[in-house]
Amino acid sequence: MAEKRIGMKYTDYAKEFMRKRGIRRLKKITKLVLSLVAVSLLFGCGKQDESTEETQNTVPVVRMGTITNTWRDETDLEEINQELGDLTEEKAGFRLELVWVDRLDFEKYVYGLTAQQLDLFVIYDRDYYRSYIEKGLLLNVEPYLDQYGSNILEVLTISREDLYEDDGHIYGIPKPMPDINSNGILIGTSYIQKYDMDVSTITCMEDMEEFLKVIKENEPDVTPIAPLQSTVGIISRQPIGDILDRMLSMVYFDDETLTVRNVYETPEYEEQCRLIRRWYEAGYIDPDVLTINEGGREKVYSKDTFCSEFVIRPDEVEYEKALYGDDITIIPFDRSPVLTTNGVWEIMWCVSSSTAYPKESIKAIDLIYSDEQLINLLLYGIEGRDYVTLEDGSLDFPRGQTVEDVGYFNRAKWLFNRYRSKRWNGVSEDINEKMKQFNESAVVSPAYGFRLDYSKITFDLEPLRAVIEEYDRKLGCGVLDVDKALPEFQRKLRENGSEELIAEVQRQLDQWKKTKTD
Repeated sequence: MAEKRIGMKYTDYAKEFMRKRGIRRLKKITKLVLSLVAVSLLFGCGKQDESTEETQNTVPVVRMGTITNTWRDETDLEEINQELGDLTEEKAGFRLELVWVDRLDFEKYVYGLTAQQLDLFVIYDRDYYRSYIEKGLLLNVEPYLDQYGSNILEVLTISREDLYEDDGHIYGIPKPMPDINSNGILIGTSYIQKYDMDVSTITCMEDMEEFLKVIKENEPDVTPIAPLQSTVGIISRQPIGDILDRMLSMVYFDDETLTVRNVYETPEYEEQCRLIRRWYEAGYIDPDVLTINEGGREKVYSKDTFCSEFVIRPDEVEYEKALYGDDITIIPFDRSPVLTTNGVWEIMWCVSSSTAYPKESIKAIDLIYSDEQLINLLLYGIEGRDYVTLEDGSLDFPRGQTVEDVGYFNRAKWLFNRYRSKRWNGVSEDINEKMKQFNESAVVSPAYGFRLDYSKITFDLEPLRAVIEEYDRKLGCGVLDVDKALPEFQRKLRENGSEELIAEVQRQLDQWKKTKTD
């Protein structure tokens, strides 16, 4: 790790940070004293128009929900929020504040069922996004975009017209960088060295089997393989085709005829299920995999697990290697990156319909998409405490600190416009050019640009979703007998309308294709 820093020494950074912290605390005390004086004056000088005074003296606070727990304790969060508030107040006249939201409580915040209301949040699921629109929970941001969100429109890779929903309104802004990626495997290097593994032979997930066997036979306390996330199967970033309805209606990436199929009835899905089932029966997968909350990546870092699937993109791979160095080995599979119909729309920045500050909320998204200072603060934390600047302009942890012990660290960097952030030490100086070339190399779905009109679907989709939830992850983790469970799964899908859904998706897709051709 390089040791040359710009301007100040490590001790100087610490002193400067403590000085700023002291000033902030002094400001807090001063505000408290002034508030007490104001209260005494109010009661001593007779009745005044309280609402008018509050309006004149209060700076709007825009509360942004985050499900990524990126700080160590409440003090760290308070200090991050102080910095965020000071920066956004100076730049745009409001104070941005992070609110940590437990994943299980997220809907309570969206519905406004919590004491602390959210103005701004990210929705990670297109189905929930549509549901929230139908229930009137999301603000139509279209009236505010031109005046308060001009930078948003410049950053996005799609046109403004594509943002509109079927009712002519705009309820969400796609994250700045489209979701283009491939997959590979993340492995703990110590096990590769210990057993002299030749990992150069790995080109796909099937190639991992011989290495999983070695770990199972020699490391009784180590799980050979774990899912990337606690909510998915062993293979989750390797799409068989482009899912057009976020459930089961799929077209193959090389199918220019745009024939819609049930992904759960394809031979590729069955082969994948049988592979994972074989691994489960061989003991390569934890028998409690369905109840473990920790993701595979974290388990590899702690050496509890040998390997896990990994998202392959230049920025993700280089950043991970910069953080963990030779402790990890990342091997891309021999697969091209893909851009699906949901690659842009999967994750959306949204504003609550109950917000008291719609203009400020759009200003906040605008800054999040375009302002380097704010992006760096959200990604890396406070300079001098969470990171320092090196001589070449890149960032690194303060001496003696790592990702495990800094006060603030954001793992969800893909939510933000990393093209406008500072470069982390160890990441290539030409990383933006590498990302551009990677994106241009993607296989684009033949259905890209198609958006399903759910209002044309005349039956309830919830039973289908319930069946998928009942079987898909269990099959993907190997815990079900494929010979018995897969036919059951397929039968229940048909009983609950899968064929009718596929027919409607095909009808709309044919219409879209005709319009596109004309």
